[in-house]
Amino acid sequence: MIKQALESAKGRCGEDSFFHKIFFTLMVVGLNNEKIREQVGDVLEKENKALSDNLTRVWSGSPINGVSLDTWGVLFNAIIDGLALQALMIKDFPVETVYEGIEKLFTTLSNVTIQEGDK
Repeated sequence: MIKQALESAKGRCGEDSFFHKIFFTLMVVGLNNEKIREQVGDVLEKENKALSDNLTRVWSGSPINGVSLDTWGVLFNAIIDGLALQALMIKDFPVETVYEGIEKLFTTLSNVTIQEGDK
């Protein structure tokens, strides 16, 4: 499930990403338009919730005490959006390499969660 989610995000990550061009344009417009700001905020909240809900299916609990699964959802969403921004702005951004790193990060965190559950 996580590998599929990362593949999907990676597929939208590039200098020609239509989705992220629109998304970031709406974010900028939303800074000065309350209605658009609220709508973009709603999208972000739904993405955060979907990520934290998916994490509850993979992790029995947070791999780091004091960091909730809701917070992990926000963090992963910010990472994905931040990478999309960099891919839009940096010519030859190493999307494959970076997403391989994210997958390793997630796998490591998952292994910590499993080990904690075994104790």
